[in-house]
Amino acid sequence: MSPFYSSPLLQDADVVLHSLTKYVNGHSDVAMGAVIPPARHAALRERLAFHQNAIGAVPSAYDTWMVQRGAKTLHLLMKEHGRNALLVARALENSPYVGEVVYPSRASHPRHELARQSLSPHAACFVQAETEQNSDGSFPYGGMDSFRIRVGLEEPQRFLAETVPVLPDLDEFVIADRPELLGLAVRL
Repeated sequence: MSPFYSSPLLQDADVVLHSLTKYVNGHSDVAMGAVIPPARHAALRERLAFHQNAIGAVPSAYDTWMVQRGAKTLHLLMKEHGRNALLVARALENSPYVGEVVYPSRASHPRHELARQSLSPHAACFVQAETEQNSDGSFPYGGMDSFRIRVGLEEPQRFLAETVPVLPDLDEFVIADRPELLGLAVRL
């Protein structure tokens, strides 16, 4: 989940850890992360800043510029990322090999309302407009689709052989340690 769709500090998280390498940077040409405590943890913030300075974990000006460059277009990337993931979730629900799709913003998902409540304010505005266009009440919610293949050892191989070639824009396809549970990350 990227900072576009979720704002954990607004939901009283104690600390937020972001990987700036992939989503925020958007280009995977820098390795960086950020630890963000809320204002109510001022002592922790000061302690983290001290340790960052003391051990030299300060990014270069060029690295920070590259992350800032990606952050400027994060909202565009995440909107398309979510739209595409929603399309893939819908297609997976219609596959004869898929038993369950785990994409919380689908209207059929049991945690649909929780997904809506967890949206950041700016994502909620985007989602409201998207929901009006989707007759089933589903909305974009990040780019990770997880799903369970119907039982049997041959089904995952059949699914991969027949489905993956028609989805050329997959960024990653993750096979979990259980053969029936698969996940994929959809990009632009």
